Amino acid sequence: MSSQAEVHSIDALKDFRTALALYSEDTLSALGAVEAEVRRTGQWLQQERPYYWQEHIKRRHEQVASAKAKVFRRRLQKTPDYSPSLSEPMEILRRAEASLQDAEKRLLLPSMPSSSSRPICPPRLAIVLKIHGTGR
Repeated sequence: MSSQAEVHSIDALKDFRTALALYSEDTLSALGAVEAEVRRTGQWLQQERPYYWQEHIKRRHEQVASAKAKVFRRRLQKTPDYSPSLSEPMEILRRAEASLQDAEKRLLLPSMPSSSSRPICPPRLAIVLKIHGTGR
């Protein structure tokens, strides 16, 4: 493979340089958009996600309480002549409890590390931004 390029037109080089500069601008713009999205996601994970799951836990506690009340009411309906089925309310209770446990686990999932312990932009993005003098 040859280490020299055969260039026959200075205008072609100028056009190429212009196209490369435009591509560089587009690429930096796209990288900036990616960095902003990463920051928004990190903020959601650190600040909004716990509140979201705390609200779900409250609602799921209410569902569990409601399901327990249905089971209790069914048991109260039992008489010597009539024995209502408990399978449906017990299944609803089991699902409500499983849903509550799932929400509690999701609340405890580790969120994104703080920005002081990990750079928000990926290492390659940081290098490109540094090269182009637009480091953030």
